[in-house]
Amino acid sequence: MPHPNPSHYLVHVAHNVHKYSLKPAIPSIVDTEVSFPLPATKWSFTTLAQALHLGIATTLILEYSFFLLQQDKSLKPAKSLELAAAEYETSGTPAAIQKAVQDFLSQDDGDDEKLCKMMMDITLRNRMSITKVVKK
Repeated sequence: MPHPNPSHYLVHVAHNVHKYSLKPAIPSIVDTEVSFPLPATKWSFTTLAQALHLGIATTLILEYSFFLLQQDKSLKPAKSLELAAAEYETSGTPAAIQKAVQDFLSQDDGDDEKLCKMMMDITLRNRMSITKVVKK
């Protein structure tokens, strides 16, 4: 059964991935306690923007790591995560995500469906595996 509020679930999962994984490519929110589920009205603009950016960044890094593992079967999972995180940091993607999230939130009306669609749109537009395939 799908979670009733996928955007909050993604933020919760991203927070936990960030807390227990590699050094992040974006500012830390580890010191902020995120309980599950949280109503959108309790988030400040800055905290929500950081959480969304972190969730999207985590998704992109994991997706690219999987892509790298598919391209090179001898690659170890930890190395693929390291390479994916390094590619993310140098790709210009963090700035694009930050701008897209801030643009969306400046017009946000609190609609969770719009928020989820925006997150998916930003994620799909910035997939590093797609840009690598196109560049070849």
